[in-house]
This record gives sequence, C-alpha cells and structure tokens, in this order.
Amino acid sequence: ASFADAFAAAAGPGHDLLYDQSDNVTTLRGVNSQEYESGLSAYDSQAADDFTVPEEDGSWTVYTVEAFGDYKNNNGPEGYAPAVNVYFYGDGKGLPGTAVYTAEGLQPTFDYDGSFIIELPMPALLAPGTYWFSMQVDMDVNLGGQWFWYERTEQTGYEFAWRNPGGAFNKPCLQWGSSGSCGFDQPDLGFRLAGKRDECRPQNIAWLTLPKANGIVNSDSKGDSPLLFDSTGLAVGSYQGQLCLISNDPAQPVREIPLEMSVQEAAEFVVFLPMIAGR
Repeated sequence: ASFADAFAAAAGPGHDLLYDQSDNVTTLRGVNSQEYESGLSAYDSQAADDFTVPEEDGSWTVYTVEAFGDYKNNNGPEGYAPAVNVYFYGDGKGLPGTAVYTAEGLQPTFDYDGSFIIELPMPALLAPGTYWFSMQVDMDVNLGGQWFWYERTEQTGYEFAWRNPGGAFNKPCLQWGSSGSCGFDQPDLGFRLAGKRDECRPQNIAWLTLPKANGIVNSDSKGDSPLLFDSTGLAVGSYQGQLCLISNDPAQPVREIPLEMSVQEAAEFVVFLPMIAGR
C-alpha cells in the first residue's frame, strides 16, 4: 500500500519531494520509537532509517518530514502526540553515526492517527552522502499510549536501525542495531522528505575557521560571529568559497554568503636604525 494518496505532497509551495519510502509500507508491523515519561525512561526507544543525497543534487535542504504509523492504547483524542523529536545522523558504517541535525519538542503540523507531517523550525542542510532519519514521539504512555512507526517490506539501502538504551523491551539492542539483529520482521520504515535541491551547497573550507558556528539573535537585535581567514601554506592567488546561513526566518531560512580571500606576495621590509657616534 502507498500513503501517497492519503497524504498530499509533503512540502509547501516550491518544495520538491526529495525522498520517498511510502511504498510497500505495511500497517500490520510497526516499531516503537518513543520518549516516555521519566518514570518509564527505561522504555525510551528510537528508530531510524537511511537515505542518500546524490552527488548530482549538490545538496538537500529538508524543510518537511513525514513518518507513517499509528497509536496503540491511545486514551486521548485522535492524534494525541503533543510533541515529536526529529534527528538526522551521518552514516556510521551501516548504522546511525554522529548527529548532524536535532530538533526536539516539535508540535506536529499534521497528525492523522499516528501518521505525521512535520515542518522543521529550521531546515536541515545536507551535503551529498548517506544519512539516517529518525523520528521519536515524545508522549506519556499513561495518557497517549504508544506510537509505532510502520515498517516497510522492501529494503532500500541498509536495514532500519533501532535502540533501547534502558533495555526494558528485552531486545538485544541497547545501542544502535539493524532491524534483523533487533528481532523485527521487516527491513525498512515508511517516511518521506521534502525540500529543495542545491539551494546552498555546503563546503569544507580549509582556510576558514568559524569559532562560533551557531547562536541566538533576538528579534530587532544584532549578533556578531567572527570569521578567521588563514593563508598559511597557500599559494599566491584568489580563493573563493561560500557559507550557508540557516535560520528560523520564514522569509529567508537559507542564505548563501560568498567569501573571497586574496593571497599576495609577502612584502619585504628594510629596517633603518638611528646611528650615533657616541653616548
């Protein structure tokens, strides 16, 4: 079954559907991915599935994510989940590695009985490569029950990953493990990503250092973020690059800032000291 008809295009105007795993999703199998109340934190669990940003796309700016699932023993109204956590991880040899994007406590934009559309407060900018998308419902079981992310019967890339650090589910995955090694039936999860391609291409610039890469600037105020240019070891010439500034400004969430450094030949200095005949 496909959720493409049940959910209109994930993105708002001008956004593309970047990645789609809404096909071959089974409503018969689901995996818990949930942050519970403090007294039940041993049951905290997290699921993630991989995707790849192709080289030819330059970069992805992800504005909207979708995850398909349902509730069990939900004692509140339909679509009770008060908040969700969204993460993107780099690839760590076939499992989620270092987190590259974190947005916690988000109110779902749309919740159809456990299938979510979530507009990110700040977009996630991803250079070409393999990543892992994770969504975790933040909900007390005594009020909202449990949430289960629908599994997908077809495998694309790696098997989905899961972990339960507290070990309360008695599965062999206190740390990230693959679907099969954790004892689940299917290899993938149902989700979609939407945004823009090559809106701003992130670069690793060897001659530039940002002592402060993020921060908060209040409305109607200014903030400084120094840039350190280092020409050590560089040949004479002109060097160009760009910074991608990402913010929660709805009018301009992504801004490209061009950079240029000119390396000139070292100047020669001759120092003249005053000469005296005696003292």
